[in-house]
Amino acid sequence: MHTIYQAFKELSYQFPWIGIHLIRSQQWRAKVSRGTLEQNSCYFDSGAYVEVRSSDLKHVAYSCTSNLSKHGLYECAQRAYQRACLLQKWGLAPLSPSTRSNLKGQYETPTKKPVTPQHFFNELIPFLKETTNQMKQVPSVIEAVAQAFVTREERLYLNSNGCEIHQIFHLVGLNWNAVAQGNNDTQSRSFSGHSKAEFQGGLEHIDFPYLREQTKRISWQAKELIDAPPCPSGTMDILLDPHQMYIQIHESIGHPLELDRILGDERNYAGWSFVKLEDFGQLQYGSSLLNVVFDPHQPDALSAYAFDDGGMRAEKVFLIKNGLLLNPLGGAESQERSKLKGVANFRTANWNRAPIDRMANIDLLPGTSSFSEMLEAIEFGVYIETNRSWSIDDYRRNFQFSAEYGRVIRNGKLGEVVKNPGYRGQCQPFWHSLTHVGDSSTVARSNTYFCGKGEPSQIIRVSHAAPVCHFRNIEVFGG
Repeated sequence: MHTIYQAFKELSYQFPWIGIHLIRSQQWRAKVSRGTLEQNSCYFDSGAYVEVRSSDLKHVAYSCTSNLSKHGLYECAQRAYQRACLLQKWGLAPLSPSTRSNLKGQYETPTKKPVTPQHFFNELIPFLKETTNQMKQVPSVIEAVAQAFVTREERLYLNSNGCEIHQIFHLVGLNWNAVAQGNNDTQSRSFSGHSKAEFQGGLEHIDFPYLREQTKRISWQAKELIDAPPCPSGTMDILLDPHQMYIQIHESIGHPLELDRILGDERNYAGWSFVKLEDFGQLQYGSSLLNVVFDPHQPDALSAYAFDDGGMRAEKVFLIKNGLLLNPLGGAESQERSKLKGVANFRTANWNRAPIDRMANIDLLPGTSSFSEMLEAIEFGVYIETNRSWSIDDYRRNFQFSAEYGRVIRNGKLGEVVKNPGYRGQCQPFWHSLTHVGDSSTVARSNTYFCGKGEPSQIIRVSHAAPVCHFRNIEVFGG
């Protein structure tokens, strides 16, 4: 760390403007299948990206390096400066120095008991073995897999504006999956699906008895699914659990509101957005029950932070209020380009990628309806849990999702289990069909390490909290 400070001080005299972003991470990974340890690895990574402005201070370019010596950082800065000069020559993408912060600050994941390598090997791996051994005892379960990730990540950002941001993150991820086979069918059931049991924090957040019960539950539900009938098809009401709401929020609110995507930066790779710049403050995105916030201050959420990678202070902002679209997910660069207010979400996945606009904690706020009240409002429909697959078009308009587990709703009561539930729709009509929003007792948070975006690709962590939600007259299908 001392070398970075010294190098920054010396390089500040050699270039018109410079920023250095150091990222160091350590991760332990384990995979257990049917009680047997199949993967046990340790991963270390360290590097920096350096951003330099051209002589007119209006153009910024990047380069990156894993050579953190003074010489290595100088060569990296020289490459970035040459690129910035080319941008200046052709008048491409001018950005003022104010797109980078002058703040100083620190953040560290609040944790009482960080997960050390000793905890990982002596507590988590034995727990994965125990639970997968129990899971495979369930009849028809042919595969029981558990995984664990423990990460410590440190980020330091220094720039010529006087910015000095130091952040340390402690991350834990756990997941279980059961596969059952029978009746000429194979079905899988996971704990929280793609979102997994992931969080920021330490051992104090790991509820071993609760997780033990959840692994039993998903094993029996996998068996239950191979004997279940297909989900009914037709237009009907649906009740989505929080882990299905996670993908709905992510794909049809999070990605469409990323401001660089709206400006066209992603159109040749991961798609554009149906949202236009003039829609903010004008477009009724969904029903009046829809309230969505960007909130990076939820301490257990996987993507909680105090500052983004441009040094902007992270604050809670309403994206959608009472159904009205208010603010985009855009960092300082996109805010300058669009002349719109945004949020602190200028983020990079690692030292070898440049920051871009990324969603972080995008939460749908709870309403006032209890789970039983929402059930009672449905004459016929399906309750859907845990996303399995997703598809959405290049403009983020038309989507189709399928899930792991469903139950028929008849006359306000949960009925039989059904397998392969799926539903499709269009983004705005779907959110306008939002009829009831569950109260705080129905809320759960979903986290993932694996949100993809950018070219070259960047995989980054995000988080979404949501209650159970009721939607009217949705096209449902069974696989």
